[in-house]
Amino acid sequence: MHYCKKCARYFESAKALKQHREASSRHAVYVPYVKTTTSTRTMSSAFPLWGTEAALPRDEEPFKILMSSLVEFYSNGEYSDLVISCGEKEYRVHRILVCAQSKFFAAACREGFKEAQEREINLQDCDPWLVHIMVHYFYHLDYDVRGQSESGHFDGSEIERDSTGASEPTLVTHAKVYAFAEQYLIDGLKRLALRKFKMVATQSLDVNDFLQAAQEVYTSTIEEDRGLRDIVVETLFKHPAWLDENKVQYVIKEMGALTFDLIMYIRQQGRL
Repeated sequence: MHYCKKCARYFESAKALKQHREASSRHAVYVPYVKTTTSTRTMSSAFPLWGTEAALPRDEEPFKILMSSLVEFYSNGEYSDLVISCGEKEYRVHRILVCAQSKFFAAACREGFKEAQEREINLQDCDPWLVHIMVHYFYHLDYDVRGQSESGHFDGSEIERDSTGASEPTLVTHAKVYAFAEQYLIDGLKRLALRKFKMVATQSLDVNDFLQAAQEVYTSTIEEDRGLRDIVVETLFKHPAWLDENKVQYVIKEMGALTFDLIMYIRQQGRL
């Protein structure tokens, strides 16, 4: 599907998107009417947790009861009405829950799209591990990259990270989750990945792990998305001794955008 950022709408083909833009003479101020179902309104009003700050502290009993119910639905698949597939893995999920947290899935499930009619969304080109983290987040509002398995899902099957993913630094995984959440318009997951990335970056950090994460960040995010990029620059600034290492110099030399960001940050700190 093709996305129009100004209208927050999806189109099944590039041709349809082009026709939409050409037909909208006042495209810059055009806001489409989107039919909101009663169930969606109920979810957003009763549980303002999705897409906003939690209505209740997480130690409050109502929140615990709600989360317990969601985890149970994740485990048994009861009342599921949508399938998210990736490779051989299928997740039977609940549209009201998924669509309330992701603008991408909300658009895909609207009437008129093939996915809405078939009740299945195939993410065959995605990393299965990232898809798993995404689905897990929908029901737990959290994720754990340290050995989190899929055995808790109702179908009993398991998904394992490949040899590359299993050995990649935690910081790299958080960067990938951040970019994946941006791709599928899951604001809550993106904010969570940002917090986790920052937490790891401010702790004792191996320079090799940092370099892998920096390369991932600067290849998976756009220049205007400063979330992870600013953390990378700040971390590098706080470890000036790293600049004496050849491998760090090589990465900075190869990544022009990082070099520019670092110089501007040093200037802002009054060091230039």
